[in-house]
Amino acid sequence: MDVMKKTLTAAVATATILITASPLIAAPVGRSNDGMDYLFKDPVLSRITAGVYGGEANREIKFENSPVESEMNSTRVTGYLGISLLKWLNVYGMAGQNTAEIPGMGEADGEAIYGGGLSINLLNHFLREPIPMEDTFRLNLGLQILNTEANFGSETLEWAEFSGALTLSIINHTTGNKEYTPESIALYLGPAFSYIRSDDFSAKNDTGVVGGLEIFFTDSFAIDFRVEYFETASGSAGINLHF
Repeated sequence: MDVMKKTLTAAVATATILITASPLIAAPVGRSNDGMDYLFKDPVLSRITAGVYGGEANREIKFENSPVESEMNSTRVTGYLGISLLKWLNVYGMAGQNTAEIPGMGEADGEAIYGGGLSINLLNHFLREPIPMEDTFRLNLGLQILNTEANFGSETLEWAEFSGALTLSIINHTTGNKEYTPESIALYLGPAFSYIRSDDFSAKNDTGVVGGLEIFFTDSFAIDFRVEYFETASGSAGINLHF
């Protein structure tokens, strides 16, 4: 106890000397230790979502006024920030970088990609016995729009992507020590569409499927592995946070 008292006394004395010796340029802080005294509190911040995704987007395309078909391969890294307007409705904006490559045209420089979307939690249903492994199934709807471009030398391609998916998830809530195992594991699959609007080209097919694996380590932290198929396969992985 004597050591702690001496340490505390020394700390107070040091702080007093620094305050009295310093120029008078600091304003009084007067912070409150009561969370209810703050403008933005936990109930507000708990509506915020954020995440980062990286992967590939591969599409077969047809150039306008030309019979030529090709494949555009894009490498993307995007981040998003969203807010839950309702517990079941989340809207978000996103931005990042897109690098496109088309055979015969080469690889374009990385360009900005930006847009937004919404996700809707439609249905959560607990399964009854005797299902041995799966505990819940969920139905989710997502809609999104992205804008970007690609510069291939003197030629610039610009396009917007309108996409959406309706997915059915089968959830297994794990048992055991949560310090070593995730809370839940979800397998999802469903129909998807992706329409490309551009004056330069169009997608060969607008409909496809999406599937993946999402691992919830906690209620607010999950990682997502996703595969989409529109004439050709694309893959991505990301981290999702819900504050």
